Amino acid sequence: MLNKCDLLPYVDFDEEFFMKGVRALNKTAPVIRVSGKTGEGYEKAAEWIMEKIKKQQ
Repeated sequence: MLNKCDLLPYVDFDEEFFMKGVRALNKTAPVIRVSGKTGEGYEKAAEWIMEKIKKQQ
């Protein structure tokens, strides 16, 4: 999860560099952008977690 995505316009964060690093470690890892302030992404994150739980049962 990429947290605090609501702050991205205001901070010096290179999201492209971040994603290159993630992809270097795992080419298929999902990256979900979330924001506690706006609630963005939490529904998608919850769906991903529920999907993983169902696959383990």
